[in-house]
Amino acid sequence: MTQQVWQIAAGESGRYYDQLFLDHDIMFLGPGRFGEFSITYANAVSRSDYRCLKDFRDGIQTGDVVLLRKGRQVRAIGLAVAGYQFFEQLDDIYGWDLQHLRRVRWQPQLESALVGLQFGAARMPTLTRVLQESLRAAIEPLISQCVSQYPQDLLPLPPAPTTPLSWDEVKQELYLRGLRYDAAEKTVGVLQHIARLSEWYADNCRPLSRPTEHEVVAHMVIPLLIALGWSEQQLAVEWQHIDLAAFWGMPPATANCVLVCEVKGRGRGLQDVIDQADRYVKERKLTGCRRVLVTDGTCYYLYDRDGDVPVGYFNVHRLRTTHIAPAGTNAIDTIIALTPAGIHNPIPQPLPPTATITASIPMIKRIGGG
Repeated sequence: MTQQVWQIAAGESGRYYDQLFLDHDIMFLGPGRFGEFSITYANAVSRSDYRCLKDFRDGIQTGDVVLLRKGRQVRAIGLAVAGYQFFEQLDDIYGWDLQHLRRVRWQPQLESALVGLQFGAARMPTLTRVLQESLRAAIEPLISQCVSQYPQDLLPLPPAPTTPLSWDEVKQELYLRGLRYDAAEKTVGVLQHIARLSEWYADNCRPLSRPTEHEVVAHMVIPLLIALGWSEQQLAVEWQHIDLAAFWGMPPATANCVLVCEVKGRGRGLQDVIDQADRYVKERKLTGCRRVLVTDGTCYYLYDRDGDVPVGYFNVHRLRTTHIAPAGTNAIDTIIALTPAGIHNPIPQPLPPTATITASIPMIKRIGGG
């Protein structure tokens, strides 16, 4: 076997993105918030992360074999076909900044031959060379079956998301979607506070320590929902062991519960949390529940009841109207869908091109007294 063999993890439990790798013939790595990889990363990230990023840029060579790992399972095999690039559009993949990118020609025709293959170690670096002899022996017959193609034959890169909105643009967009101007202003103020607070936690607290679930509910989620029009009487904390429940009308009883919110602390993947929230909805027979909100205080995923794919998403640090992942979500529409009225309506469709933000600015200024 002449080529080097590498493995790369496609996320972790609760935050997998292996399908993005396969759909676009790519692999990517983070953190990317410090820009294109250079020696400056040595003082910005852990030694393990620096080693992974250096190998990602310099160690992998065109023609090397890459194994895509999901947990301990070998998910796919491919050939590295191009060099390192910094792809700014990957700044928010389920809340992670993963802008370091390389192209890989994944081999879907060989996936069935990989079933049952797994790595021996339970904990591994995100990226490393494969030295496990039994695994190398198992994949050796597959390498000669890998098809090498030129870069122009690769699957296209994911479409670029929209540029993150400024706070003024967020306010204007919320107003255009029907939120009162004072409510839009208050909502933006709360979102700014959440963004600042989450940065404080990141700078001053160990991952998985703070904020706790209760702190996320108290300091982030409840202030946001109140700004969007809910009252304290409509929001119940730890109601029937649910982190936060919202009610349409009084009394706050089972029949009136329209929103269930499941909260996790910072640093926890959220993709699998929907299963826990769905179980609460079914076990408590919340037949009037319209939507489920899953959040760590910074990233917010909105689901229709019984749905397993997010219909809404936003990251308070990058509020934008399209995302690479989760695809098809719009931050502004998601925020509007969290209002008491929005809970009962389908996720709003984008405004037609003729309804521009610029045309609304004079009206907003007059209403705001400016």
